[in-house]
Order: sequence, then structure tokens, then C-alpha cells
Amino acid sequence: MKRIYSVTAFILIMTSFLGIRIYFASPYASTWDMVDFSLALERFDLFMMQPHFPGYPYFIFLGMMVEPFVQEPGKALSIVSAVLWTSAAIPTYLILKKRMDYWLALLGTIVIQSSTYLWVMSTQPMSEAAAVAVLLWFFWALDVSLEKKERLGQAVLASFLFSVLMGIRLSYFPFGIGLLLLWWRRWKGLRKSAIPLAEILLFILFQFIWIGGLITSAGGIGSFLELSVSFTSGHFQEWGGSVVTSELSIVERLIQLIFINYVWTGLLGESILSAILLFGFVGMILFFGREKMDRWMLILFIAYLAWAWIGQNIEKPRHILPLVPLTFLLLIQSAGSSNIDKGKRGALILTLVPLLMLQSVKGVIQIEEIRAEKPASYQLMEYVSEQEGQLAVFTWEEERVFDYLNAPFYYKKTYRYHLFQEEINQLENHRILITDRVLNGFAYQGIDYTPYVKKVKVFRSNHLVDPIYNEIELYEWDPTIRKPKGGTS
Repeated sequence: MKRIYSVTAFILIMTSFLGIRIYFASPYASTWDMVDFSLALERFDLFMMQPHFPGYPYFIFLGMMVEPFVQEPGKALSIVSAVLWTSAAIPTYLILKKRMDYWLALLGTIVIQSSTYLWVMSTQPMSEAAAVAVLLWFFWALDVSLEKKERLGQAVLASFLFSVLMGIRLSYFPFGIGLLLLWWRRWKGLRKSAIPLAEILLFILFQFIWIGGLITSAGGIGSFLELSVSFTSGHFQEWGGSVVTSELSIVERLIQLIFINYVWTGLLGESILSAILLFGFVGMILFFGREKMDRWMLILFIAYLAWAWIGQNIEKPRHILPLVPLTFLLLIQSAGSSNIDKGKRGALILTLVPLLMLQSVKGVIQIEEIRAEKPASYQLMEYVSEQEGQLAVFTWEEERVFDYLNAPFYYKKTYRYHLFQEEINQLENHRILITDRVLNGFAYQGIDYTPYVKKVKVFRSNHLVDPIYNEIELYEWDPTIRKPKGGTS
């Protein structure tokens, strides 16, 4: 009877979580990537960056299924994220239930679902939360396959789920090491090379489902390869924020990744109280003695951490999102087992229940704030739209949002100051407005712009959604001085 009550309570909690996430699903496409995804619901075109390569076809397809019911592309994608992330409670519980009592598996699942940062990301029109959800389904299929090496069905399911994961978030490819471990163990245990070979062929077939669709939409394999080479080159050599293009040293990147992105933002939701509770939970594990962690989970954790360190944009904490539930999975299985005495049971409840309550409250507060306050890029667009007279706005990535919102004023993305000079010379009767990102770019080129601008207004929004453009400063260029001094062209 106790188990029935526990499961019923669990279902009610997860249903409420889903309802809250859908209610607070964000309609705003406030970043470059969000605009790419939202535009793709109206017209899927990789050449127009709707969305950008590699296309995220499964995520976009699900958004297309939801969009007719809500009539808002951004909100449709946010709902997809909300539903998929909530569904991840099922594989999370199944993974934990194999290793501990059902009550601790239920409690641990709610703790993972209540993660503050995942509350935020699961209500945004981005693919991360949806991908993490599919990742946990993949973990479950992989877990069953590794245990029951003689059963083909779970192994095939793991390959299929990994293909879905790649069709939602290609940058999660390091988790594919799990399939390599599976194939190795199956070959080692069965000594039949034909079985893993057949699974590999099925794996390729599953990947071709979404890749083949993208090739068709791109107009052929030649065009698709051209797009892929261009995107990959740009990601690693220009704008992707990898170790090659980052201004931080490799050590500074590691410090930023682990202590800021992973621990402070990802695990703790930027809460000191969460830090106290979580570290108390870790201390309890050490005090009572820890159980054995799954080696394959640790391997996948390290593999993705290394990839995030070397190949991902260190300025965006969302790239470490899959490590958050994986960390909790490892910690909870380390704390629990099927034979927990009353003392340890009480300690677990004393640490985990307050943690999940705090995470949930803080997460709901965050998403309510995000819903109530428009993104900084939207605020900028609305402010400029209300200004009288002719004006021109020079921006960086804000231009993509202006395009999406059909901004009713002249605007242009500007990187080089000498091109900016040429442009404003043609706008003698315009009020010239310019964002701080453009001015920072000018400063990097050796321009002392300070005598020629005055600050007009600052726009702010929640930094967890967009840590780069959550604060935008708008300046006015002195109309009497058209050409700044200094710098080189």
C-alpha cells in the first residue's frame, strides 16, 4: 500500500511539474539560435539558417506538430522541451530503481527533475533540454543492454535512441562511446561477430534516417557536404567558441567550465543554499560509505566533459547541461542501495527533500521572472520603435532578432569601423544608435570611441537564458562627428 501511495504522489508531482513548465513556456525567440529554430517551423531551409546546420530535424519536426495549436513558433518549441524533459522522469526512475529501493529512486528522480537550471532550459525554445531527455532514455536502453548482453532488442533500441539524440543535438556525440562499450561487451560475451556487426549496420541505418532527410532538403549530397564543411570550419575556427578561437587559455577554460558553468550554474542554480544542501548530501555519502558507481556512466561523463572543455563555447553554460542529471544519477546511486538502514534513510531524506524543494522553488521563480520580463533584445527593439524621427541602429547578433520581429526601423550588423564610417556618411539626416557589442568590436580594432558616444539606455533580462546578450547597452553616436580617430582599416 505504501508503494501505491508513493507512486501516486510521484505521478501527481510530475504532472504538476509538466503543467507548470507548459504554463511558463517561453514564446520569445531572443537569441540567434532561438530565431533559427523558430523560423524553421515556418520554412525549413538550411541555407537560410532556418535552422542553422545540422538542422536538428527531430526537434523541429516536433515543434511543427505543436505549433498549429499555439500559433507561436517559440512557444511551440518551448512546449516540446517541457514535455520531453518531464518524460525523462520515466527512464531516470527505471535506472535508479535497479540500484536501490523504490522510494529512493522516486525521490532521486524528483531531485533530478527539480534542477533549477533544467527548470529554466526546459521552458525555452532551445534543443538542449529536449536532447537531455532523449539522452536519459538512451541511458536507460544502454543500461538494460549492458546488463542483458544476450538480448538484441534493447541494443537496437539504444542505437535508435542515439540516432534521435543526434537528430536533436549533434554536439552530444561523445555519449556514443556508450554504444562502443556495448558492442565490445556483446562481442566479448557472445563471441559472435555477426551480432555486433548487424547492430552497427542498424546504427548506420538509423542515422541515415535524419541525415538522409537533411541531404534531400539541402538539394543533394554535394550541397549538404558544402554546408557541413562551412559550418564545422566556422565553429572551430571563427565563431564557435572552441579552444582554437577562445581568448581564454586552456586552463582558464577548464576553470570556467567546472567551477562557473558546471558547478555554480548547472548544479547549484547559482544558489548558496543549494550549495550547502548538495555538499551536505555529498558529505553524508562519504560519512555513511558510498556504493559502487557505474563505470560506463563515469566514462561518458568524462568524455563529454572533455568535449565541452575543448570544443564548446565556454561562454554558454547550457553546453554542460547533460552533465547535470548525470551527476545526480552518479551521486544518488552512490548513496543508495537495496539495504539502507534507518540512520542512512533519515539522512538521505533530510538532505534530498530540502534540496528538491529549494531547487523547485528557485526554478519556478526563475521561469516566472523570464515570462514576466521580455528579453533584452526585445526591449531594445521596442524602445527604438517608439523613438521619433529617422534613425539607424548598428548591432551585432541583435540583428537576427530584429529580422525575426520585423523591426520597423533601419538596422545593420556592423563589425568593421571603416565600413561603419562609410555607412553613416550616407545617413546624414539619421540619428545614429549603436550597441555596446559594436563599440567593443571597435575598441578591439584600436578605436577610441568614448569621445563620440553617449549612453542612451541599458536593457537587462535573465542571464540564465542568454548569458551573452542578457544586458545590452545602447549608445548614440555624436551626429557632429562622423569619423572616429585611431585604429587601422
